[in-house]
Amino acid sequence: MSVELPFAPVDTIIRRHAGDLRVSADAAEELARRIQRRGASLAADAADRAADDGRKTLMAADFGVDAVPD
Repeated sequence: MSVELPFAPVDTIIRRHAGDLRVSADAAEELARRIQRRGASLAADAADRAADDGRKTLMAADFGVDAVPD
């Protein structure tokens, strides 16, 4: 996979939910890898839905949601 998530936001997500635990760089990198893999899978499925509908634009509904939260 060529696109990589920025480290800082992923690290922030972990720290926000880790309480008093310390977070290793390896932990943040692993979460980033998993987010990328899952995101790529979701994007491929969404693209298939849009293509099946004859659209060239991905919509929130293609990801299985009614609307994107604010």
